[in-house]
Amino acid sequence: MGPKLTGVVSRWNNDTTQVKSFIKNSQQIINSKQNAYASKLFTDWNQAAMPSFPNLSDKDINDILAYIYKGQD
Repeated sequence: MGPKLTGVVSRWNNDTTQVKSFIKNSQQIINSKQNAYASKLFTDWNQAAMPSFPNLSDKDINDILAYIYKGQD
């Protein structure tokens, strides 16, 4: 449930720092009300929050994003 992962970084204005923060703790980003895209996602998807993944390292997330983008070739 949620948006497709294709183009995920571009939807965050190519800000991988924000993407990583959202993956690690989406509710914190949503509750801060400082990211319009995060708020829109939350609203558009029936206020269903993405589970938090605080144990993922930045390298883990970079590897996941690389895997997603590799499939788009």
